[in-house]
Amino acid sequence: MGHFSINSQTTRTLGVALVALLVIGVWGIHLGGNAASRLEARLSEAANAALSGRDHQWASVRMDGQVAILEGRAPSEAARLDAMAAASAAEWSGGGFAGGVTEVRDATIPVDVARDFGLRATASNGRLSMTGEVATEAVQSSLTRYAERLFPAGTEISITVDAEAETGADAEEAAKRVIAELARLDRGALVLAGEHAVLYGTASHAQTAASSVRGATELPPPYLGAAFVGSGNDRFISLIPDYTACGLLILAALSPSDIVFDPGHAELAPRSSTQIRQLGAMLADCPATRLTISGGPDPDETVGSETLSLERANAVRTALVDGGADRNLIETVYADTQAGIIRFETMPLEGG
Repeated sequence: MGHFSINSQTTRTLGVALVALLVIGVWGIHLGGNAASRLEARLSEAANAALSGRDHQWASVRMDGQVAILEGRAPSEAARLDAMAAASAAEWSGGGFAGGVTEVRDATIPVDVARDFGLRATASNGRLSMTGEVATEAVQSSLTRYAERLFPAGTEISITVDAEAETGADAEEAAKRVIAELARLDRGALVLAGEHAVLYGTASHAQTAASSVRGATELPPPYLGAAFVGSGNDRFISLIPDYTACGLLILAALSPSDIVFDPGHAELAPRSSTQIRQLGAMLADCPATRLTISGGPDPDETVGSETLSLERANAVRTALVDGGADRNLIETVYADTQAGIIRFETMPLEGG
């Protein structure tokens, strides 16, 4: 059997080589192309480009060494998780010496639509119901008077003042433009949240629908308008810029009523079935958007809750597909902790 030995000369040679490698490593990290400032700048640029590529304009990344810190107001839990995954994959995360993102820390703030929307309103038969938060009493008074002039048949307005609400002069102008277009519809709803304002409804004539879509989407920067307006006979006119607007349009479309099922069954009530099919037509116009429908437990059901919840989520997907949505872009899941029987979450399509 052969023997292998290391003599003193070999030991010295290996020692010198190891020291040289260590020096090269330190030079590469602190003085070379991967110097801390250069490395952070490169990783920050890559991570933010990845977020933009996935349509997560709400998010941004700042670097602390090779740790990416994700910030922004996340429109949904799914959006937050997807943004974290995008930031993590922006540069190879092969460890501290690999020059990539080693960790993504979550510093995002979740958007609670029930509290954080700027305005939410529904209108039917010339009557308006509107709630929301604005920054000053002057804006509160101005929007209230404006809405009362446009809806003489009656208004129910509950706008509160919150000094932290981001509703400046541009927000007031954006809100007034969308309220004005809502007044022209037979029935509809609007949501103004963050820098998005959306309008959903039906008009008596195609010309009115087209004009309302234009008016609701020509908003002062930085506000981004979206609209989906029907004009009878399954004819719809829309302008939907991104997946966030699509999600807000779903919220508007379901105002003020929830989706209704036959008690103890997965069949949609007739009114909800029609409502969901129209949503399917809207989803068909949403750019690069995938949708998750989560079925939650029914508080009135104690047996077979998960099975029934999934069946109801699948019934909603079927109705959406009947309306024109792409089945391949819709998934259904069970969520035992969510409030509400059905919940929708929109996400950007991979590569969209």
